[in-house]
Amino acid sequence: MKKNLKYLLLLSLLSFMACNDDEKLDSGMVQQDGEALQLNVRIGDFVINDVSNTRVTDSGSTGTFENDDRIGIIVLDADNNVLSDNIPYKYDGSIWSFDSNNDEGKTAIYYDNKATVYLAYFPYSKEADNVINIDGLKGKFLPQGDQRSKDAYRASDLLVWSDTSSRPLKKLDIVFEHAYSLLSLSPSIKCKINGRRDFTYVPSSISDVSFNVGTEPLFPYQMNDGSYQIIISPKKTKVRWFYEYNKEMCNGAMHDTDLSANTCYTFTPILKDIGDYTLDKAQIGDFYCKDESNNGYLIPGDVTALSADMDCLGIVLKSGKDSEGEWVDYCKYKQKDGITEMYTVHGYVLALYDADGGNTCTWGLWSLAAISGEPNTGFYGYKNTQGIISFAENENRNLKNGFPPVYWVTDYEYSHPAPANSSGWFLPSLGQCWYWMYNKANLLSAVNKATGDNDYEWKLGYWSSSEDDYDPSLNAYYADTYVGAMDWDYKNSKHCVRACLAF
Repeated sequence: MKKNLKYLLLLSLLSFMACNDDEKLDSGMVQQDGEALQLNVRIGDFVINDVSNTRVTDSGSTGTFENDDRIGIIVLDADNNVLSDNIPYKYDGSIWSFDSNNDEGKTAIYYDNKATVYLAYFPYSKEADNVINIDGLKGKFLPQGDQRSKDAYRASDLLVWSDTSSRPLKKLDIVFEHAYSLLSLSPSIKCKINGRRDFTYVPSSISDVSFNVGTEPLFPYQMNDGSYQIIISPKKTKVRWFYEYNKEMCNGAMHDTDLSANTCYTFTPILKDIGDYTLDKAQIGDFYCKDESNNGYLIPGDVTALSADMDCLGIVLKSGKDSEGEWVDYCKYKQKDGITEMYTVHGYVLALYDADGGNTCTWGLWSLAAISGEPNTGFYGYKNTQGIISFAENENRNLKNGFPPVYWVTDYEYSHPAPANSSGWFLPSLGQCWYWMYNKANLLSAVNKATGDNDYEWKLGYWSSSEDDYDPSLNAYYADTYVGAMDWDYKNSKHCVRACLAF
């Protein structure tokens, strides 16, 4: 009996100790004072509202942080006393850490067992000092009326988060919500690309976009996808929008609606349907792309942006093939298989990138008299390139050493294969480079749009495939992009290389 009693007492003691250990774990007391607060931060999606009964096209329903962005953290106790007042944390592209260079005398947040409420917001401002709730944050961050700049748009998009679980935390898993509403407008052109895919896009010719909520006009920010977006305070209101298209003012309206926080209202009025955008509709500045079946197709040049799933190879340099006149082309084209005749040429494409990776090379040292008897403005790059390749083969010359520009345009095929229904890449002629120089600003704008690199500029000079008709043994023509004209240079000079193709 005594043995059983001792056994029962031992079990009770062990059970009591286990319960106490569980309570310590549940209360979070396993973390010691002095441990720095950790942050895991992301931005939640806007809720998409279908009040407009339109297709959702906007890219503003999600958000990302950028280097040097700062958020504010506020910590309160159970009586709403401030334990940590608006502490700035900074993003370095991968992690968030306390901004020790805040110049406000603020210090990092550490574990505090009195903490019961955590608040976080973006963008950080010292104006939020002494704020103790989300309503107080909203009072400090009102949406701006003019959000046409990226900074003004982001500053208007107040992000908020709170944890009121009444327990101290060692790590904050912050999922921000948008404190305000989002209006997104995409006046669109409708068409069919590649013969089968329905496609809508915001034309770059849209301008003077504004929203009217109440009596004051509000000016939105244009996103990368072309949509115009503005952050506004949630309220019951009637929204109107205005924009200019083809020199005409257009407008539309949404009926009285209770706008909700963290909700995106999307409007996509269709301007017109231009039907099937086939190769024969090519215009200078259009985007020449390749599909999964290795066929080329076009996207209209006035699209505001290209999506990542479109394999854009280049920009339409010129539409149509001229049988006479200034830009005459007598070339007999074959598809890049070298066998199938191209009975119709819809136009010419300038490659999206330099064939030699932006480096320079000499033209070559042998004379072919490639442009003898041809007008300087003729479109003979295909014939010239084929002639140079044949000459090198007949003379047992190495293209890379003997004719570097032609080597680079043939090598470009490996990194950027041309569509099967095109001529394949060739070195443009004097005339084709002339045409390029006449339109260099518009073509550069299209390249910037297609690559997303708005800082890219043409290199100073690009070789043509045409020799100097006065002294073909020593000189060849090149495109001088600084002057915007053609000139001759010694064949042992160095310039860049850009490829062309016919489609």
